[in-house]
Amino acid sequence: MAVRRTHIASQSLRWESGVVRHPLELSQDEALVDQATGFDAAVQRLRVGGVVVLRRVLSSEIVAALGAAADRKFDVMTEAAAAGTIDPQDRVYLDQHAIAVDGVSAGGVDCRKWLESVFSPIAAKILGHAVTSHMFSFFRRVEPTDTEDGLGLSLPWHQDQTILQAPLVNLWVPFGACGREAPGLELVTRRLEDRVPTETTGANVYSRGGLSIASATVQQRFADTLWCPEFAVGDAMLFLGSTVHRTSVLPGMTKRRTSVDFRFVTAA
Repeated sequence: MAVRRTHIASQSLRWESGVVRHPLELSQDEALVDQATGFDAAVQRLRVGGVVVLRRVLSSEIVAALGAAADRKFDVMTEAAAAGTIDPQDRVYLDQHAIAVDGVSAGGVDCRKWLESVFSPIAAKILGHAVTSHMFSFFRRVEPTDTEDGLGLSLPWHQDQTILQAPLVNLWVPFGACGREAPGLELVTRRLEDRVPTETTGANVYSRGGLSIASATVQQRFADTLWCPEFAVGDAMLFLGSTVHRTSVLPGMTKRRTSVDFRFVTAA
């Protein structure tokens, strides 16, 4: 796994069985033990660095099946758009290479309910209240050729909390390997309490202006904390709504990434 431009205060990279591990990731064994004991280690990493990666914490078979179900829904929505029968809100999502999580299941596993059951304990500990998944949760496709053209395909630096205007915990699960041959995410590994100033012009985020953070700002303030993890099927990442991140598209990438952006907020 490639690790780059990484610095966490008072922490360092770990060597484990010949593999370099980032201090904000848990190996499969660590993640499964942590899950069985209440996810305290994951919560601690979120509180320190604003992000945690849990290796192979999910069933790769279920993840792959849900990914295939998401692909089928993308195909159905694309056909409906071509026929002019698509719901207007679904069309907005599809134009951004996204579809709603609801209605996607595989082998009797409902995607929304499954992700809530596994990861809501982490979000509840971070937010301090019972949580629910936000309706603004969806599957996304990203191609290496996508550009920051205002449709939210290859997203610029931003904070999700600025978009939703509420404290949240974001769960991000890829349905295939990414970060090397397929686009991943690049994140600031520092817990931030405040909103980072945004640009009034420039790249849009989900067709909305005024939400992107200038690359120069990120380099000036956070250059020594940036991390581009690589992911395998079954990996999951959680990060705070205040965590600055963007789509990572590197030279030489050739494959599509399909992933789920799943947001936890406090229950009403």
